[in-house]
Amino acid sequence: MKWIFTFLNSPDLWIGWIVSVAIASGIHGIAQFFSVSLLLPPEKQPKEKPEFPQPFRFFDPLSLPLFLFTGWGWTKPYPLPEERFEKPFLYTIVFYIAGSIGNIALAGIISTLYTTILPSSVFRMAIVVNIYCGVANLLLPFPPFSLGRGLFAGRFSFTDRRVEIAVMTIITVYTVWVFKTGDNFGFKFIQDIGDFLISLLI
Repeated sequence: MKWIFTFLNSPDLWIGWIVSVAIASGIHGIAQFFSVSLLLPPEKQPKEKPEFPQPFRFFDPLSLPLFLFTGWGWTKPYPLPEERFEKPFLYTIVFYIAGSIGNIALAGIISTLYTTILPSSVFRMAIVVNIYCGVANLLLPFPPFSLGRGLFAGRFSFTDRRVEIAVMTIITVYTVWVFKTGDNFGFKFIQDIGDFLISLLI
């Protein structure tokens, strides 16, 4: 298991990690924002075009410890549209996991800059964090991760913040406990899958 903070041994890497977490959170929410226009038919689109969201609104400070230890975490979601999707369960899941697709796509764009123009440690950190964040939110089937939010909201038409807080606490405490004890980390597969995708990019 690679503990991300053990690699942050210079000011540049710390800055790169902070910027990467902010960007990963922002693009996650913005991708959900854009997905609404694709998932809602024209007659259900809002008459007034929604205001483009501020990227930093999607950063959740409660996810910082997990990002610091593992390189992945959750974000604040873009709100579900008031109009119901034509296929509520499926499209709600697609709406939430659009954030993961956005993370992975952004990592691909950054990797092009990394391999062709500027192979900097900051760009590499941005690739790692976006890939890890995208994979985690695409695969973990419980809130506050995007797939979990989609499954929950698709079934119940809302997300429960109390459930999310409970899961956040459990995962964060578990991660710190594994780091302290040296036990096997049950979510290591996220980094394994992420590292494979990164190897395809750089």
